[in-house]
Amino acid sequence: MTSPAEIILVEEEANVLVEPLLPSDHRTPSPSPEPQVTWEDEPLIEEDWDHGEVQEAVCQDKIFAVAFLLQFIGMVVLAVLGLQEMTADADFFEDFEITIDVNGHDAEMDLDSGRYILFHAIVAATSIGWGIGALLLYGACAETMVQISLLVSPFVCFALALWSFIASSIALGVILLVIGLFGSFFAYSNWYRVPFAAANLVAGMTAVRKNFGLVFLSFLTVIKTWLWISTAGFALVYLYHHAGCHEECDQHTSVSDSADLTGDSIEVDCEQKCKHVELYALLWFLSYCWTYGVLKYMLHTNVAGVVGSWWFVPQEASACCSQALCDSMYRTSVYSFGSICFGSLVLSITQVLEAVVRMARLDNERRRENNEGGSAGASVLFCLLECLVQQLQRLVQYINKWAFVYVGIYGFDYMTAGSKVYALFQARGWSVVLNDVLVARSLQIITLLVSVCTGVTSVLLYILVPTWWDGVPEDSEPSHDMIDADHTIFAMHHCRSCWITFAVGCIYGALLSSVVLKVVSSAVETVIVCFAENPNALRENHPEHSRSMTQAWRKVYPEEFGN
Repeated sequence: MTSPAEIILVEEEANVLVEPLLPSDHRTPSPSPEPQVTWEDEPLIEEDWDHGEVQEAVCQDKIFAVAFLLQFIGMVVLAVLGLQEMTADADFFEDFEITIDVNGHDAEMDLDSGRYILFHAIVAATSIGWGIGALLLYGACAETMVQISLLVSPFVCFALALWSFIASSIALGVILLVIGLFGSFFAYSNWYRVPFAAANLVAGMTAVRKNFGLVFLSFLTVIKTWLWISTAGFALVYLYHHAGCHEECDQHTSVSDSADLTGDSIEVDCEQKCKHVELYALLWFLSYCWTYGVLKYMLHTNVAGVVGSWWFVPQEASACCSQALCDSMYRTSVYSFGSICFGSLVLSITQVLEAVVRMARLDNERRRENNEGGSAGASVLFCLLECLVQQLQRLVQYINKWAFVYVGIYGFDYMTAGSKVYALFQARGWSVVLNDVLVARSLQIITLLVSVCTGVTSVLLYILVPTWWDGVPEDSEPSHDMIDADHTIFAMHHCRSCWITFAVGCIYGALLSSVVLKVVSSAVETVIVCFAENPNALRENHPEHSRSMTQAWRKVYPEEFGN
């Protein structure tokens, strides 16, 4: 029997009102949905921190610029004197002769210096081509390259560990296995940062491609660096022979034993003694490091200025030799030159301190080995001091990297630029952002690939050049024995020469491609600072990059990137 409650429930379900269907022209039009605005498209609130302002066109830190120019002129004068001594009785451009023993006979191979220089020039040009090609392809697969950079290290460690176990090197295999496990954990824990690193890379490389003159500027920096290394080497030659050195002569009388000579003869023994050698060596090393740092940071500041213009004023930074590039070069060479000299001097002083402490530690170890008074306590003290100086040097490099971005963008002096960067990141709570090493790891992988490709290309060039060796001496008639000996020489040293050529190509590829990719690294660092300084400028000028960067930054750093 059905209960009253169930009867009521059935009646309520049967009496449900159904809306009648009305003609379309009698329907009330529903309001159109408003366009959804996602949080990536909303402007960010920037009123809670100070923005940098472009400084007046005045020379910053002038005293350091004057000091740098004085030491540079002094080094050039010493280099000219040293070069005069080296070229007084030597001809560098003579052909090289290699003498090799073949079956008990000496055979010579002449290597023409002209072809030698041409070969190295071709290898250098090849490495530049590989570097530019990697730069162009890198932007299209930035995220993939960052992922590969995380996986390469553990993969190599596991492969070497497997080889060690097969070769019965159990201890080495265990160590490599542990390192591989740590690398795998690092890759797993940082995999979520890949979109963040890729977004910064794409933005930085876009700015570099829009202003491709930065790449040519980097090659100009390489040429200036090689010239400076040669100059410092010639100056060192002169210091080695003259600075602080004098001859002390001692006269003594000796009796001649010859029958045709009578009487005593006076002999003079002269010994060259040098004073203050360590002081001159340290001053030379300070000058070398200072100038090298100035050249390096001038390129970094130039890139920062151009990328900053691309960020804030894109119409001035959209050509190979854009107005932004010319303006940045002028500001760096004139107004900001003193600031660059200041920061480079601070870094070079830490490098000299590290060299002093290391020499003291090595001298103490040498005296301990020779039982000349060295102590174990002094060795421990010098090790601690060396570690402390090394950490101080890394801190200065860390500060310089970000401070010169502000110098390049706004023209601050060195001290103000450092304080601005520190205050900005401390206020936003982004200390962890600066520790992101994914970009650097991916650039190292690209450098390694370019190095190997250049080495392989060098070997192919070496094989395809038929006149590389002139196996017949110029002062003898070619005979069948000599020709056979020459082929024997080539066969004996062909494999060794291929490996040497491969190594030379790898060195060229690593050096020159690292210079090209250093431009990318500086551009990415500038992008990070600009996004922290004014993300809305990117939203207004480059909306195609703004959305991806904002999304990546907020996903990776939700707390640090909050409004």
